[in-house]
Amino acid sequence: MWFGFLASSLILSQVAAQYASTFPSFIPLVQRSPHFGSWIAANESLGTPANQWPITWTNRILGWQGFVRVDGSSWQWQGRQGGELARTLGAYITPTRTIFTIEAGPVQFNVTYLSPIEPSDWVLQSFPFAYVFIDAWSTDGNAHDVQFYSDVTGEFISGELANTVQWNTMQTQTSLYHQMKRTTATPMTENNNLSEDGMLHFAAELASPGLTYQTGPAGEMRSQFISNGRLANTQDSDFRAIRSNWPVLAIAMDLGSITQTSTPVVWAIGLLRDPVIRYVRDAGIESRTSYFWTKYQSIGDAVSTLSSLSVLREAELAQLDAFIADFPSARNRAEAFDMKIMSAASAVSQQYADLVALNLRQTMAALEITTAKRPSGEWNASDVKIFMRDTGNSRRVNPVEMVYAALPALLYLNASLAGLVLDPMLEYQASPQHLNNYAAPDLGSTYPDATGNSTNQVLLAVENCGSMLVMALAHAQKSGEGGLINQHYTLLREWADYLVSNTLQPTAYTTADGLAGATSNLALKGIVGIYAMSKINEALEQQGALSNYTEHYRDTATRYARDWESLAVSGDHIGSSYGNPSPWGLVFNLFAPRLLNTTLISESIYDTQAAWYASQAVSAPAFGFQYDGNDPKRVKTHWTLLTAASVAKSPVKDTLISMVHNRILIARAGSPNPTTYNSDTGATSVIGGRASPAQGAILGLLALNLPDQTITFPKEEETVDVDVATIAGGVVGGVSGVLLLVLAVWFYRRRRRQIKEGKFKMAAPSSATPGLPTESSFVTPFMTTIPDASVATSPSEGYVGKRGPLGYTNQDSSSTGTNTPGWSLKVAGNIAAGSSSQVALTANRSGPSVDGESIYTSQVGSSMSGDLSLRQEVEQLRREMALLRNQQMEPVQDEPPPMYVPGVLQERTSTLGPSNTAPRK
Repeated sequence: MWFGFLASSLILSQVAAQYASTFPSFIPLVQRSPHFGSWIAANESLGTPANQWPITWTNRILGWQGFVRVDGSSWQWQGRQGGELARTLGAYITPTRTIFTIEAGPVQFNVTYLSPIEPSDWVLQSFPFAYVFIDAWSTDGNAHDVQFYSDVTGEFISGELANTVQWNTMQTQTSLYHQMKRTTATPMTENNNLSEDGMLHFAAELASPGLTYQTGPAGEMRSQFISNGRLANTQDSDFRAIRSNWPVLAIAMDLGSITQTSTPVVWAIGLLRDPVIRYVRDAGIESRTSYFWTKYQSIGDAVSTLSSLSVLREAELAQLDAFIADFPSARNRAEAFDMKIMSAASAVSQQYADLVALNLRQTMAALEITTAKRPSGEWNASDVKIFMRDTGNSRRVNPVEMVYAALPALLYLNASLAGLVLDPMLEYQASPQHLNNYAAPDLGSTYPDATGNSTNQVLLAVENCGSMLVMALAHAQKSGEGGLINQHYTLLREWADYLVSNTLQPTAYTTADGLAGATSNLALKGIVGIYAMSKINEALEQQGALSNYTEHYRDTATRYARDWESLAVSGDHIGSSYGNPSPWGLVFNLFAPRLLNTTLISESIYDTQAAWYASQAVSAPAFGFQYDGNDPKRVKTHWTLLTAASVAKSPVKDTLISMVHNRILIARAGSPNPTTYNSDTGATSVIGGRASPAQGAILGLLALNLPDQTITFPKEEETVDVDVATIAGGVVGGVSGVLLLVLAVWFYRRRRRQIKEGKFKMAAPSSATPGLPTESSFVTPFMTTIPDASVATSPSEGYVGKRGPLGYTNQDSSSTGTNTPGWSLKVAGNIAAGSSSQVALTANRSGPSVDGESIYTSQVGSSMSGDLSLRQEVEQLRREMALLRNQQMEPVQDEPPPMYVPGVLQERTSTLGPSNTAPRK
């Protein structure tokens, strides 16, 4: 079997043997949430879904079978049970889709796995469902009887096959649904990186041609379809273990006698959990759920939960129906999204476009967009927080270094996303639950429990403080949303002061990768963090609330940067440690000054490093530079990609990109798309970061083109609601609740009055004591190019001429320089000739839509409700007084206005691109 690898960087006439090293080792299928993702291994069967099971990123099998029946003969197009194997002709990967072109006798069809990426709509992005759809056509011009079948097992909902599951089938007026869950679910629990509290849904539209369904033993269901081309529309009532006679949810469709499909055959598959996160808040634990529920909060029946299969919530049914009905529009949006981002990526290089296509789904799938309920019981649509799972490494929640690596993708897709990820990190650390005067490394180590981390992590203090300050400013600059830096100014300044005292000589600290002694790169992170604080202060100063601090942080960062340059550069490059040219590593923290549009670091430093990388590339290992000589032979792709962005003006960026690209094409790689591996062999013995969101670093080059926005801030509120229970719970230091309440209210109103009267000024910090004291000092083709719109013909528009593996009309050899039998393509540059490579995917940041009106979502939680609880104000005062004591300052105000009022932004709009055919799964 030959496997067409659709990449314009390849010569399509290569022989089959050569493809063994020219396609990714794992192909992404569905990627929709931290617990709902699937891949197929491409190293044994050249990327065909036939004759292999989909797997998780940990290589656990997910039972998902597919058959096609043509004129009474059956072929297996996915899975490993029964029937002759269909022939996979080609594959095509975009950021949202994986498409396989498959042949079964006289019929060919495209199977498309579509995982929507909806960066401007929190409702759509938070819904953990995906589409699998098929377009088919006859290859001999004759009509043929065609039926399609697919089923799924309970392997999606538990990591233990001995667990008992139960299932149900039901219909609405428009859709048919199968559901399956554990009989006794264990909330907020993972087993083998699979959730133990989810409900698997497998659904189709009732209007689908020849729709039949059944639940029962896998062997019986599959045999029945192979024999009859249909199912019995019955349900199995023998609830049992996942592996006991393998109960499956099956749906088949009979297209009748056709020469081509007029509309696609569509299945919807999803994994719902409710709640999805437990989050520490206000000295308690808050259960949070997926944001999509807010769209249907006006619908009744919000009583039952996913623990019951007998009755689904009316809101859930409405959402499921809406998702299925939205397929045509979702498909168009996905195609337009892919075309825009791939056009921009292809303008860098085709290898770069390959990486963008492969990495983006897994970055977005690591996120949960959540909301919570008001005390009155309805969903609080203005309370939006995003939680990231450290997929591929651990169960940490919002790990700082992973969020930092993924930041380019978040900013480029919609900068407001970055704010929603940062918000719970900042909110927790501004609360009494966080006990340290430096930034925490994460929100906990047992996802989905985001219960905070206040352990002694002082060794990581410089790294995490610097990263948090850089991310806070980058979000504000690229989104124009000043709410987070406004609300958490005191906290951010506390971290900046820590850096002022500790960053230039960080010998007592380690990097996020656990390296001690890599002072050059680590010190740079802290210096840029101090600079970020100067810009944060400058933005607030322009609002008239602050003064004097901007110059202090700017001058300190500038002085440190000059000192750093003299210390770090050894001869013709930067060494890992000061004054020592060997070992050396990738100085990926040079990316942050580029992103923040500052000249803090001399341009000559960038030129020096680019020249050094180029000189070393001649003898570089096959799969990339070690990220640091203190950890020999270990490549980290996310840091390699940020390094490439830091030297974007040099051709060596393409060398760095090529190194990463080489590794994703390695045969028998062992696991999907890792961030860490051996530089010489790509070996899995040092593997890490499988399917990690850190691969969002790939968009670093595109994120550098994002313009800075004018940072705006909310208006101050005149009143504060007093929650007596909250205040009582926040009493600290042995002071009575009543006295503290009176003091806080008085001090709060006094400060507000002084601000309004223009009497409030801040003293400059003493240069002698600037900070707080430290604590104990592709897969197979990966065609990342997009077919020319003038060539592509949607199945719904009718096929022209003989169809190729992607459903496009054959062109002559002038299209690609070759004349590969059966199919051809044009390069992406032809799609949008004359269009700018700078794609405005971030121009519309409307966020979610509630009751037909978009709302401002960058600042979330209690701050967006219009009221900052007095308990939070008390905590701000506590922090403020601590700063005053340590800095020997006069008791003056240093916090921003505490209210962040939602603003109204434009509603999300979508430019629909041409309808492309899609294949696979």
